[in-house]
Amino acid sequence: MMRECVETPGRPGYYATMKVKRVAIQRGLGWFVLLLALLTWPQAASAHATVVRAEPRFDEVVPQAPTEVHIQFSEPVKLGADALTVIAPSGRRVDRRDARVDQRDPALVRVNVQAGETGTYRVVWRVLSADAHVVAGSYTFSVGSPSKPPPETPLASVSTWYWQALARWVHLVALCLAGGPLVVRLLLGRRVDFTEAERLLWSLARRGALLGFAGTILFLLVQALGLGGSLGSVLDPAVLRSTLGGSLGLLSATRLLLFWMLYLGCSYLHLRDTRTRSLPLVGVLILLALTLITSLTGHPATTPPVPLSVAVDAIHLLATVIWLGGLLALVPLLARAQHAAASSAVSSLLRQVLPRYAIAAMACFDVLLLTGAYQLWVNLERPAQLLDTGYGKALLVKGALIAGLVTLGAASAWTLRGVWRSPEPGRPEITRGRRFVALEAAIAILLLASVGILTALPPAKSLRQAAESAAASPGVTLARNAGPFLATLTLAPAEPGANQVAVLLQDPGGRPVEDAEVSVLVQPLG
Repeated sequence: MMRECVETPGRPGYYATMKVKRVAIQRGLGWFVLLLALLTWPQAASAHATVVRAEPRFDEVVPQAPTEVHIQFSEPVKLGADALTVIAPSGRRVDRRDARVDQRDPALVRVNVQAGETGTYRVVWRVLSADAHVVAGSYTFSVGSPSKPPPETPLASVSTWYWQALARWVHLVALCLAGGPLVVRLLLGRRVDFTEAERLLWSLARRGALLGFAGTILFLLVQALGLGGSLGSVLDPAVLRSTLGGSLGLLSATRLLLFWMLYLGCSYLHLRDTRTRSLPLVGVLILLALTLITSLTGHPATTPPVPLSVAVDAIHLLATVIWLGGLLALVPLLARAQHAAASSAVSSLLRQVLPRYAIAAMACFDVLLLTGAYQLWVNLERPAQLLDTGYGKALLVKGALIAGLVTLGAASAWTLRGVWRSPEPGRPEITRGRRFVALEAAIAILLLASVGILTALPPAKSLRQAAESAAASPGVTLARNAGPFLATLTLAPAEPGANQVAVLLQDPGGRPVEDAEVSVLVQPLG
């Protein structure tokens, strides 16, 4: 005769049943995201603005100085005070400081030039792309005949990517510190009588919210530094207006407001010793909004199809916050559980939350694999880019840290299995488990640093597009005086195979000589 088995939260079979149900649900959702990504596979992706073409062209030799220089980017850009600078061979700045976006094409930047020197000029650009990254670089062209190019100026040579990486890393750490206690609180369910443990969680969450507020200000200052090109220009009103204008300023202001609201809510729960279900739920909604804003100010904001890329990145980031944020929240709880005088409530909390967190962490790891695979496909074109690009190398470091984190997670889960079976304080498993979790937390901080570097570096596809744009310019352009005339020869594409040769002869006034006879002698090697 078969007996009916009723499983309750107090019986061992309850957690096993919940584990099967939750794993089945998260795997189904994960494979749905993967199928959706395959069905809407982007044929081209462009995160970070890249230069498509320029006039005068890269390394081109022109017979006379241009009156205007313009650069075409792959996406609309925002300009600072010195977005486009032209330096003459003598080192003198010859642009009219009137860089502007074309009214008909927001991806085209123009600047007027007043130059008459012969030799090589340097054009420097520094703009803010649609994914909130500062994009800077330079190229040269020559008037009459090439000469030694002007040296790199601070406007072009100051690299801000590491400051961008630092700002984004601080933001990610803040999200995890603020979100981890919220995750633990949700895992506990409705029946909570752990006043001491909750106070510890809200203290950690409010510090994370305060760090997020400071990190957002740092992020805005880094954008101003990138647009201005020097520390002195960070507080320049013109640079700040360019930084805070448009969608970036609106999203940053919203982020500041949400972090401040989260700080006030967690401080209220911590100081007033108040038990309420509404405030933690509001905190979760704020966390979801912060996750979405983070995705809207990164690579996904310019990776077609943008809605899918933003959604996948937001899910990826939310899974990271649940996994790593919950891990960071466990460190102070395990440290407090070691003290016999204050461990009863904390140990009871750990007994409930540890098995549920283990299931949630496993589900988040599967989601991270699926969403990470989509991001890998849209940002890399071939496996070799993992080794020959900075983005690929940072991705390999991230993968190695995840592998180490998973290994330590398995070890700590095995060690702490006795904690949720028996809540007695002073158990040796708590000491060993705390050490494992503390080491996991340290690796998690390094993992978030690698993510910050990834979000600051241009994806490999963007680098490939920039290289193709540069290669689209004429391969070789030569100019030489022939008596009073200027003869210019252009060879394109200057690669093995068929090439085109164009010869232009101009009089001293810069007018083409129509009736000139030109002979070109081609002598193959060997």
